[in-house]
Amino acid sequence: MKNKFLFSALFALCALAFVGISSAFDKPETAPTTEHAVYAEEFAGPSGVSVSFDYRKDTLTNAEANTLNIGARDNSIWNTVTTPVTFGSLYTYNIQCIPLNLSGTISVKMVLDASNKSTPGTSTDWCAIDSITGTTAGRVLQLSGTEAKASRYRLRVIGAGTQSSTYEISTRWKKKN
Repeated sequence: MKNKFLFSALFALCALAFVGISSAFDKPETAPTTEHAVYAEEFAGPSGVSVSFDYRKDTLTNAEANTLNIGARDNSIWNTVTTPVTFGSLYTYNIQCIPLNLSGTISVKMVLDASNKSTPGTSTDWCAIDSITGTTAGRVLQLSGTEAKASRYRLRVIGAGTQSSTYEISTRWKKKN
């Protein structure tokens, strides 16, 4: 009887030790919040894998300007990215915009801005790094680069003159390292 008790106690002690050791290796679960930085690596994974951030068709009227943060679009709000992506590695990018004329004379400019701040700052944190203007409906405007080094990016789509135009944007980012 004494050996049976000793064996049961030893078994229980081993079981507790196993549970304690195995739980030490569990990853802590963190719920995303609005303050949680979303890194591009969470989308892209290893080098050579790409991620796309696409936007719904939108409209420009006259000299209107729209600013679109690069990141996963919140489907409940029109072309709004509530948590912009923070790029933690070197990326290449390819951004395309297809403008279509509804009325007037089309003139659409797409500007890619970069910021080295990994969290949202002020409007002075941004610097224009690439741009293209199109005046032909249906002609694809494209920005591409091989050295995306900043922490965050945004697009500005700017109309000029008297127009009513639609545009649709798709972006592809490929991790280099």
